[in-house]
Amino acid sequence: MSGPARLASRLLRVRPWVLAALVFSALMRLGGVGDESRLSFLDPALLAAFLWAVGVAQRWHAPPALLRPSAAALAFIALSWLAGMLFELTLSEGGGETFGGFHPETLPSFVLAQGFYVPFAVLGFVLVRRYAYTLRELFFAAGAVSIYEILATGTLARLVTSPFFILAPLAIAYYVSVYAMFLCWPVVLLGTEQLWGDAPRPVSGRRKVVMMLAMGAGSWLVSGAWGVLLPHLSTRLSVP
Repeated sequence: MSGPARLASRLLRVRPWVLAALVFSALMRLGGVGDESRLSFLDPALLAAFLWAVGVAQRWHAPPALLRPSAAALAFIALSWLAGMLFELTLSEGGGETFGGFHPETLPSFVLAQGFYVPFAVLGFVLVRRYAYTLRELFFAAGAVSIYEILATGTLARLVTSPFFILAPLAIAYYVSVYAMFLCWPVVLLGTEQLWGDAPRPVSGRRKVVMMLAMGAGSWLVSGAWGVLLPHLSTRLSVP
């Protein structure tokens, strides 16, 4: 293996990225940076658990598929959704007094969050089953979806132009790892054999990333539409 190929192989290992994300999360907790809730300690805890679980999954040979396709789909979607909801508990748009990163109040925030996490989990499962993503492929493909939030919030741009620019690589690893966790927890816990279809379609790794980016964009569009429709739905369904 040539030098560049060896370097690329090392850079595309999952656990170093999660470890870097864990370091960044711990630094944010120590510095009190960001929109944190009273349960912000769950953020590094989730990353630490994920780091350990990935290590176990990479050494463990998954058993043959035991779940029916419908059960595997439900398990994947439920685990992905749960990971998203646990992460939302670490955020607060209400000055640390509430929970969730979509609205200053807790209940509306979690209702709005369904507009992203549900389609992201459902469409993520469809891609994993149809195109047989490995854990590493899924980690970096799902993590690439974080580019939308990075660009929309400008967090990385502010960090690069601040005295703490040296932390920018850790911040990238954090965003990638968090988004990857939402789809990778089911793979880590269930194993790929439970989730792949009987005749997956062979596609290149690059195309898998492109399809995941398109899926992520679609999930955010659904989230936006959900945010627009929700006030109208709540008005119509309200009891006089």
